[in-house]
Amino acid sequence: MSAADYVERAGSIDLFVIEASELARSRSSMRKIADVAERLIALHKRTSSELSLAGRRLNLLPSATLDAKRQAMLDRLRGAPDIEREYAAQMKAVHSDAYALHSAYAARGSSPTLRAVAAAIAPEMQQALRLLSYL
Repeated sequence: MSAADYVERAGSIDLFVIEASELARSRSSMRKIADVAERLIALHKRTSSELSLAGRRLNLLPSATLDAKRQAMLDRLRGAPDIEREYAAQMKAVHSDAYALHSAYAARGSSPTLRAVAAAIAPEMQQALRLLSYL
């Protein structure tokens, strides 16, 4: 995977999780969802910042827009009658994707700078998956 593809995919994941978590936090009446959403917002703001900082060194910045797949997921979340269930399912799926992305790039990525970032982020995505297993 190229450095540009990695930055684009990882950036879209971060942006999606932040937007979806803000939506879930504001619409859910469950304290557990709000707490998880807060933690995920903080985590993905941090990982997004790390990715942006490393990407700048390579003239690669994460997109400020969602890819089509993540936009469709966010639209589905907005219209979900049971936001808690939809949010939990989406977060589990996206964090599984994020873990796979960061792990793969850490092992085989084209940029040493971004491989180091991916290696640091992958375990955080694994921790997020453990947190999400309680939803």
